Amino acid sequence: MSDLIQPPSANPGEELVLVESCTTTWAFDTGRGRFTRLPRGLALSNSSADWRPYASMHVDREAGTVEVALDSAGTQLLRSDIHTGGPCPDCGHAGF
Repeated sequence: MSDLIQPPSANPGEELVLVESCTTTWAFDTGRGRFTRLPRGLALSNSSADWRPYASMHVDREAGTVEVALDSAGTQLLRSDIHTGGPCPDCGHAGF
C-alpha cells in the first residue's frame, strides 16, 4: 500500500501520522504541514520536537519506505526505510 499525504492549504487540523524506522520516529502533523524526527522511544511533546515544514510525504508500506519532499518541486527529499509490521530484519523491532 502506498500513500501520498500532502499538507492542506487552509484550516489546519490536529492529525498526527507516526512512522518508525530502526532508530527514528517520524511524526507528521498533516494539519499544519510539518514534521519532526525523534530518536525512537522518545516521547513526542511540543517542547522536544523541532518541527520543519514539508510539501508532501509518500509512505510505501509494501516497499517499507517513506519519502518526504521539503519543497513543492520535489528537489529536496528525505528518504528512509521504515517498519511496516512484523519483525524488522535489521533491528528485530516488531514495527507498527
